Amino acid sequence: MRRICSSFSKEFEVVLVGRLLPNSKPLGNEKFKQVRLVCRFNQGVLFYLEFQVRLFLFLMKNQSEWIGAADTDTLMGAGLAKILGQRKLLFDSHEYFTEVPELLNKPIIRAIWNQVEEAFVPLTDVRMTVGPLLADLFSKKFGLHFYTIRNVPELKPEMNSEVEIQKEFTILYQGALNTGRCLEQLIEAVEGLPVKVWIAGEGDLSKSLRSRVEENKLNQQVEFLGYVKPDELKRITPQCQLGFNVLEPLGLSYRYSLANKFFDYIHAGLPQLCSDFEEYSALNEKYQVALLCKPDSNSIKLAIQFALSNSDLLSGLIKNCKKAKEDLNWSSESKQLEALISKFP
Repeated sequence: MRRICSSFSKEFEVVLVGRLLPNSKPLGNEKFKQVRLVCRFNQGVLFYLEFQVRLFLFLMKNQSEWIGAADTDTLMGAGLAKILGQRKLLFDSHEYFTEVPELLNKPIIRAIWNQVEEAFVPLTDVRMTVGPLLADLFSKKFGLHFYTIRNVPELKPEMNSEVEIQKEFTILYQGALNTGRCLEQLIEAVEGLPVKVWIAGEGDLSKSLRSRVEENKLNQQVEFLGYVKPDELKRITPQCQLGFNVLEPLGLSYRYSLANKFFDYIHAGLPQLCSDFEEYSALNEKYQVALLCKPDSNSIKLAIQFALSNSDLLSGLIKNCKKAKEDLNWSSESKQLEALISKFP
């Protein structure tokens, strides 16, 4: 969101609206205004209802020419404000919301979100998403064109001389600790291998993953870093030898995903174990930056062993990452966003 808001701020006065959580970090200085809504409820149905109401009231009180809704869970409040406030509405879908693993076994809640999309997506004026497969899928589903704007990092100068590479082969996972991220399989796979694992992030599986590590006496091998600030993560990532980005095929949201970490690893010059899903396979065929892997502990273990015994291959992947980031960066991607902005009436 920071990169998109910064690009929009070249043409518009931008206000980024989020919510304040008990563990929220202080806001940093940006080129745009930032507001956090305070909700009494922080999870469940009551939270979503309260947040839509608070978002709607905020948008009605603070008039703007355009409203940008990031994902389906902001679409109702933003859509109602568009209708009653006679504003333009941009829909920015970061995932296939109704196909996320958390909703697959909740048919009633999933049906409600589907109804929200069917009611409000047709009211949007401009639509975009993070990958070409999702853009094509959404365009067909809603009969409206979706643009592709990939969430790639900004291109930064090389800082290899300042990076302290870990002596022991270290695998890094960064992101939410949620179902379907193959973290249980990773922990099982590394047992007995001469590697360390750093897990940066928190989520629904935080407690169970720590218990698993404790039970298997892998505390010296698997380290939980907790929440890591973006700037600190940029310092940590290049220290490792392998990134981890393997998903289970739980719903179309994962199947068509194009995770931020895929590009973050590339920009850090870090080869990665990656899902063999369509988006990743297509990019890897072009840039050769990853080892594609099936989502089970045995396949993950074999892939890690292959990486351990093929230093020349890893060196080649590192070189390919350096080349790939010259194409896959925000300076290049933002040109498409700026062309999209220029079409705004």
